[in-house]
Amino acid sequence: MYILDNQTDTLVEAEIVKGTLRDMPLKKDGWDLNWRAEIKDADKEVFVLRLPSDDSVQKEY
Repeated sequence: MYILDNQTDTLVEAEIVKGTLRDMPLKKDGWDLNWRAEIKDADKEVFVLRLPSDDSVQKEY
């Protein structure tokens, strides 16, 4: 799949994959959702957006 990079106005290849605990950000003040708690919940699946070009999870804080 491709997503639009708003800074460069170009399409960038991306993929959605099942997340790991390491992918999850620490909870910050003002956030209503604790991602680490969500991924530890066996009844839930959490997915992340990854750019194959750098293999990092895209996190917007």
